[in-house]
Amino acid sequence: MAYHNSCYLFARNHASSFTEAEHYCQQHGGHLITIETKNENLFIKDFLRGLKGEYHWLGLTDEMVEGVWKWYTSNRDVTYTDWYPGEPNSHRGTEEDCVVFSYTEDYRWLDVPCTRSYEPICEIVSDEVDVVG
Repeated sequence: MAYHNSCYLFARNHASSFTEAEHYCQQHGGHLITIETKNENLFIKDFLRGLKGEYHWLGLTDEMVEGVWKWYTSNRDVTYTDWYPGEPNSHRGTEEDCVVFSYTEDYRWLDVPCTRSYEPICEIVSDEVDVVG
């Protein structure tokens, strides 16, 4: 799927840990998804609603510093979020350092353990704009 200057790969039947999901994306020429704007988030959520019943990794983590959420591939601070109310929460004291789109919360964001197995969403960013003409 294409949106603005990115192409997205919604993996199916490749559930894996956060680190393995990033490797999967790298093998396909990209990285786990980085959400920059509300409109991009809405575009992704609308597509995910059609897939039904799966959690999907975002490329967001606070593994380096607890509570400081950064995009994994760029180490940039988060400028837009769509946390489910009460998230992030490191539920019951478990280390929840990675983030998923949660289908049970209408694809709002949840922090979860990075070792869980979920489907990756890969993003390939194009630095060039294709002009048709």
